[in-house]
Amino acid sequence: METYCPFIISSRLLPAVSVAGATISIEPTRNRDRYGKPEWRWYVDLPGGREFDGAELYGWGDAGEMLETLLSFLGACGESVNYRDRCGRVGDNAELFPPAVADWCGQNSDELAAAAFECETANRERAE
Repeated sequence: METYCPFIISSRLLPAVSVAGATISIEPTRNRDRYGKPEWRWYVDLPGGREFDGAELYGWGDAGEMLETLLSFLGACGESVNYRDRCGRVGDNAELFPPAVADWCGQNSDELAAAAFECETANRERAE
C-alpha cells in the first residue's frame, strides 16, 4: 500500500492511523462472507500497551477505505457509550468492541470523528 496522510505503517507493518495515542490497523484475510466480500482483521493498540483484535469487518474497499469504515464503527461505538453514560440506557452500538476499546471510543469520540473525516477526505482526493 502506498501511504498518504493521514495513514501510517504500524509497528505490525500494516496500514494504520493514529488516534489519541492508539494505533488502529487492518489487514485483509483470505476469508470471505456469504456475498464474497473480503474479511479484514482489525487491531486496536491502546495507549499503555493493551492490544485488541477481531475479524468481523467485511468490505470491497482497499486498506484506506476499510480503515475509514473501521473508524466509523469505532465512532458509532463511542457515541453509544456516551449515550449510555448520559442517559443510563444501552446504545445499539456500545457492544461492537471489547469493553476496554468501547470505553476508549467513548473518551475519544471527537478524535475518532476527526480521523474518519481525514481518511474520507484523503480517500476521495486519491480517487480523483
